[in-house]
Amino acid sequence: MYQKSSLTSVTIPNSVTGIGYCAFKGCTGLTTINYNAVNCNGGGFTYVYYWLDGCDNITTVNIGDSVQTIPPYFMLQKSGLTSVTIPNSVTTIGDDAFYYCTGLTSVTIPNSVTTIGVFAFGCTGLTSVTIPNSVTTIGDGAFYYSDLTSVTIGNSVTTIGESAFKGCTDLTSVTIGNSVTTIGSQAFYGCTGLTSVTIPNSVTTIGGRAFEGCTGLTSVTIGNSVTTIGVYAFKECTSLSVLQIGTSVNTIEDRAFYKCSGLNTIDCKAENPPVLGSAVFGSINKDNVTVIVPCEKSSLYQNATGWSLFNNIVENCESSIDVVEKNQILVYPNPAKENITLRADEDIFIYNNLGQIVKQINNPKGETTISISDLPRGIYYLKTGNKQQKLIKE
Repeated sequence: MYQKSSLTSVTIPNSVTGIGYCAFKGCTGLTTINYNAVNCNGGGFTYVYYWLDGCDNITTVNIGDSVQTIPPYFMLQKSGLTSVTIPNSVTTIGDDAFYYCTGLTSVTIPNSVTTIGVFAFGCTGLTSVTIPNSVTTIGDGAFYYSDLTSVTIGNSVTTIGESAFKGCTDLTSVTIGNSVTTIGSQAFYGCTGLTSVTIPNSVTTIGGRAFEGCTGLTSVTIGNSVTTIGVYAFKECTSLSVLQIGTSVNTIEDRAFYKCSGLNTIDCKAENPPVLGSAVFGSINKDNVTVIVPCEKSSLYQNATGWSLFNNIVENCESSIDVVEKNQILVYPNPAKENITLRADEDIFIYNNLGQIVKQINNPKGETTISISDLPRGIYYLKTGNKQQKLIKE
């Protein structure tokens, strides 16, 4: 079919099991593909000998409801493609299947799909995607540099591949399912729109550079199963102010939080101080950071390499959380600039020196982080139930 410009549409029947090299190369008039092959492979599904090479005017692809596999490079670089419907028969979306389909704005992945291949949807125009609970693996670079604004990762996904959401600068919200065990290196690298991340308790490893350059992140909660935080994992997350480290973290590798210049609170739940690599908290003013550690463990941290550089290490004992004194609230850091954290089960009120309510938080659930960045510098008073505490805003 080489250079058949008059060809406008092609139907691939379900009986086809292979497509050869450059099968429709240069068919510039081709606009519609009706693809019904159940499980098709062959030399045409490689990058070098791509089956639709030069077919740059394709706008419509119809995938038959018996198709099980969308092959690699299926619609590679088809910028005219604006939408695609993937039927419930599909179980595998191959590598680079829709890579650089810059006109593609939304994709619904059916509940039959278990694997999303490498660079499957690296589409700069893609703004919306639903990842169903059937998916177990999100391949490397699967949504690389797309324009996604929010992502929910289903509860069956176990692996988020390397660079899976790298460069998704419009991504403001990500929910990571409770089955994910590994977050690959650079998985969310440069996602500057993210403001908060909770790493669930299922995750054991956060790969190197996983969240590097996420300059919008203000808070990070690392679950209790994570044992290793990789190199440069949160490097240059300059807005990060509150960091909670789970109970099982034993190693934080080189420069994991390097240049997180906004950091003011580290709440580390680990009984033994995690071993710190080189410059983990480098280029951070240690005098501005409160490190909260488990009860009766402050001396361990004060004598541990890297941790000993922090001058304000305090213990978080359950008795202190519930009752600092019978009528006081434990709040940290205090003084504070941007955020404060406290524990309360009733509405929280913040009063100024004139007795006026300047902020109210309704129905808090246990430990709560509150932004006070909008308050002028000065002295305030926190009240919840019958407890109160003075707060200094720097």
